[in-house]
Amino acid sequence: MLDLKKIRDRRIKKGISQEEMAKAIGRYSRTTYTRIENGEVSLKASELEALAKALDVPINYFFDDNSEKNSHKMLT
Repeated sequence: MLDLKKIRDRRIKKGISQEEMAKAIGRYSRTTYTRIENGEVSLKASELEALAKALDVPINYFFDDNSEKNSHKMLT
């Protein structure tokens, strides 16, 4: 599951505003980006890729550890 807190925390740590992130992922509204961080609006795969690039992390950084463990269990 996508860990929205990791997205917000990383953005803040990098000193990037919500408005800057909105532009980086192709959304033109800070309000819409805020709704993404609050879990009210879903990210498209392309937006998640852009988010990871803007924050200098791999995409899997945004997923909680439990979802990774659970998906591994489902494969075995």
